Amino acid sequence: LNSQLSDLKAQIDSGRSRVEALEKKLQPVADDVKKLNETIKGLKSELQALDVQDEKLPGSIDVEEYNEKAATFNGLLERREALMSSYNIDRELYDDLMRQDSALVDQYNTLLKR
Repeated sequence: LNSQLSDLKAQIDSGRSRVEALEKKLQPVADDVKKLNETIKGLKSELQALDVQDEKLPGSIDVEEYNEKAATFNGLLERREALMSSYNIDRELYDDLMRQDSALVDQYNTLLKR
C-alpha cells in the first residue's frame, strides 16, 4: 500500500510540475494576445473612421496611410492567429494534465481510506 501511495504521489508531483511549467508558458502568451486585441481594436476603429470619412468626402483620406494601417492590421491578425494556435495546443495539454491530476488524487485518497 505504501508503495502504491508513493508511486501515485510521485505521479501527482510530476504532473503538477508540468502544469506549473505550462502555466509559466501560457501566461505571457495570454498577455500578448490581450495586448494585440487592444491594438487590433484601436486600428479597426481608425480604419472604420477613415472608411466613413472617405464615403462622405471621397478622396479626402491619405490612401497610402490607410493602406499602411490596413497592412499593419492584417499582420496583427495573423500574429494573433499564430499565437492562439500555439496557445490552444498548450492549453489542451494543460487541461489534460489537470484531469489526470484529479484522477490521480482521487486514486490516492481512495487508497488512503483503506
